[in-house]
Amino acid sequence: MVIVTSRLAAAAILLFVCFGDLAYAQEPAGMATVHLYRESRIVARIYRAPIRINGEPLLNLANGVVWTRTLAPGTYEFAARDKDVFSDKDKSMSTLKVDLQPGQTVFIRASLVMGGRKPNTTLTVVGEEEASKAMAELKPVNAKDVVHPAFRE
Repeated sequence: MVIVTSRLAAAAILLFVCFGDLAYAQEPAGMATVHLYRESRIVARIYRAPIRINGEPLLNLANGVVWTRTLAPGTYEFAARDKDVFSDKDKSMSTLKVDLQPGQTVFIRASLVMGGRKPNTTLTVVGEEEASKAMAELKPVNAKDVVHPAFRE
């Protein structure tokens, strides 16, 4: 029994050493990686922030999750509501244009602040060190929250 347990433990350690940090695996040749995350906060914890990509609904970003996707190089516009007013046509959007280069990794933080009837969302590109600390405790986005058919797994 002890030998089997030791062998299982050794196998687990070997797997962790070889594959422990899959979140930062190399991008496929010629592609870029985007990590879009929302830290776990008490403020608006039940609210799912609607995020758009190039004008199309992408996902509803829940509290304490990260969405990671490999994308082709090019310019992408991410947007989120940053001001809630009474008329849909008057809603203001926080937009962030990102020009992705082959092999590049970009970290985008979605920050929520209460304001009006719904929270306001701001999108910000952050550095790898800051994002790594924040993302260490996050879960992957739930597949049901991804609304854009091209980005469903």
